[in-house]
Formats: sequence, C-alpha cells, structure tokens
Amino acid sequence: RVWLPWLRATSELCCTSRPAVRDASVVALQRALLHSEVRGESAEVWSAAFEAVVFPLLSDLLQRTVRGELDDERLMLRAVTLLSKAFLHHLATLLTLPAFTRLWLRALELLQSFLKANSELLQEAVPETLKNMLLVMSTAGAFEPGGPAGHADQSLASITKAVIDGFCPELCSGADLASIWGGQSHIPGGQSHIPGQSHIPASDQVTK
Repeated sequence: RVWLPWLRATSELCCTSRPAVRDASVVALQRALLHSEVRGESAEVWSAAFEAVVFPLLSDLLQRTVRGELDDERLMLRAVTLLSKAFLHHLATLLTLPAFTRLWLRALELLQSFLKANSELLQEAVPETLKNMLLVMSTAGAFEPGGPAGHADQSLASITKAVIDGFCPELCSGADLASIWGGQSHIPGGQSHIPGQSHIPASDQVTK
C-alpha cells in the first residue's frame, strides 16, 4: 500500500530530537491510523501496519530511552495510547487474522517493557491501558472458546493471563477481569508455557 511507506516515514519523525516535530508527528500518525477512509483495509494490511510501523516505533522509543538518547515520558505515554487506540479501533478486522495471537503477544511484550520503564506516569497508565484493552477485547468475543487461539490446548485467555501474570499480576487478580479468566488459577511469575511467544531483544528491555 502507498500509505504504508508514509506511515513509516512519519513514525521515524516521532523519534526526532525536536520536540515540536515529535508531537506533530505522533498526532499525524494517530490520525492516519484511525482515519475512517482506511478502516476498510484488509486484516493483512493492518497486520503489516502494526509489524512495520507501530511496533517498531515503540521498540525504537524503548531503545533510545535505554541508550539515554531520549527522556520524554509524555511521548512514551502517547505511543502507548497510539498502540491501544489503533489496536482496538481495528480489533474486529485483526481478530480474523490466523496469526492474531502472535500480534497480540507482541503488543503485550511492548506494554510490559514500557511498564518497566523508570516512569511513574507509565507505571500508572500502562496497567489502566491494558485493562481497557482486555475489557474491550472481551466484549468483542476475543476470549470466547471459539475465538482466536494460539495453540491447540491453550485458549487466548489462558495465554494472555500467563503473560500478564509475569509482569502485572495484580491486574489479573482484579475483580473487573475475573470473567475473562473464568476458573483459571493465578500463575505466579508467569510460569506457564506460552506457545509461539516471541521475545523482545535485550536492547529493548527497560529495567527499573
């Protein structure tokens, strides 16, 4: 698609050293991803948009933060918001992807790394953002038995819970999300096997 290269170019400007350009670029990128005229694009196109634009943007912000090249927690928060809004805006289309679970796990990995960033703002905002994503996904039927599954013997709900238990267990134990997990028990430390899960490179990890 012609607009994918434009999205990539705009996402690169989100990491420039000039704050005004960063802010304008994030706004432009979010508007483009949420524009009504592109909502009808196929699931494959939106998968490519996340894999080639949204995920690399968040990964780049994390790497620059680790290297000390960027110190802008407001920008990082806006990137998390962009990921959440775009993902939920196109959720119905994304759910038709055979590889939806892999896409979702990548989003969770990035949210985990942003939560670990040395930022009180992100430590408050990321769990709330993730909670909202889970509730909307549940309403859309993503965690139903007949919904997307990453493995023959594990539902999307069980895979998701195992991952989140590893970095934000208090979220899983909250009453608001109890209906998503059903009768699943709490898994300390996220020790359950997560089929098909990718891993963020060490350079993307942000430690407290």
